[in-house]
Amino acid sequence: MTNDPQTNPALATFAEKITPPMAEALRVVELAGLASDQCNGAQANWRTLKPFMEKNLSHANPEEASDAKFLAHRPFQNLTFVDVAYRCAGLDYLFGPKGVVLPNAVTMGAGTTKTPGDSELNPYVKVPN
Repeated sequence: MTNDPQTNPALATFAEKITPPMAEALRVVELAGLASDQCNGAQANWRTLKPFMEKNLSHANPEEASDAKFLAHRPFQNLTFVDVAYRCAGLDYLFGPKGVVLPNAVTMGAGTTKTPGDSELNPYVKVPN
């Protein structure tokens, strides 16, 4: 697992923007939350995330927000521990000082998951909607 999108498919997926912009903003916030929750030592940087959310999410009407939430959550459906491990390994690429998603939105951790996955028992990670 690397910090290179050429060899880490999870990074390539999340480095690409989705439309509409509100869905992209929700996906960024959800990915930052996932990193905080699942990656060793990583924490969401709310000093960066809060202004980002105010700028990109404050003007939403309910219908737009519902559609955007659906689109933003799609990459997190059926997420396995292996998927999470790839994202944890690439946090610097996604959210580091020169991050392609949102620079400095997540403080870097160890690049590993907090808990080891058990592919035999339950390989999936529950991501709140």
